[in-house]
Amino acid sequence: MKNYLYYCLLLFFTTNLAFSQGETRSNYWVLGGLNTAPLPRGGNVYGGLGPVLRINKQYDDSVIEVTVNTTAKVENFSRGVRTASFQVRIDGNHSTISNNVPIQKEEGTGNISIFAVFRNLPAGNHEIQIYAKTIPSGNMWVTLDPGGYGGRIIAKETF
Repeated sequence: MKNYLYYCLLLFFTTNLAFSQGETRSNYWVLGGLNTAPLPRGGNVYGGLGPVLRINKQYDDSVIEVTVNTTAKVENFSRGVRTASFQVRIDGNHSTISNNVPIQKEEGTGNISIFAVFRNLPAGNHEIQIYAKTIPSGNMWVTLDPGGYGGRIIAKETF
């Protein structure tokens, strides 16, 4: 039993010491209340959709990670439109380290789970928003977080 306690304490102090030497710090922002009335969205070009998360980035050399988890209802597609595609952007700019989420016309309602990493953003105020487009070009109506079940946009600045 003494040896077990000794190794547990050794592991605890070694682990804490290792983390304190290369410690990173973070700032967090969250936006709930994504539930929106149906919003029109048209064209084969991404456009902003729903509420905006405003952040104040503290450091020029930090990284912003954005996670979006919500549902979306897509309806009233114009003729020929098959898919709605969603992504997250900062100040209207898309990251190359991210994913897009499609919802097919037949599905109607789907889960949106997006992760994106933004580098080289200057310190200061920025706006984060969900963007959507139709494939192929056309029109649709989108409701974010139908039912208001807790969809969120969460941003993290790591420095």
